[in-house]
Amino acid sequence: MERIKLSIGEMQERKNRIIGLINKYSENCDHDGMMMMFDDKAMCIECAKAMRKDLFNITGH
Repeated sequence: MERIKLSIGEMQERKNRIIGLINKYSENCDHDGMMMMFDDKAMCIECAKAMRKDLFNITGH
């Protein structure tokens, strides 16, 4: 796998977008069942799966 070199600004932007995704999915999750935690934010498994698809668009893996 080839490594991609990113600038500090690009890494910070990705980090902010990932944190935004976690916040968006945890705030909008009002489901019951098994929960997952990300940075002290909880969401159900289904929301975590949906977030993973959006996360792929940011990270590429």
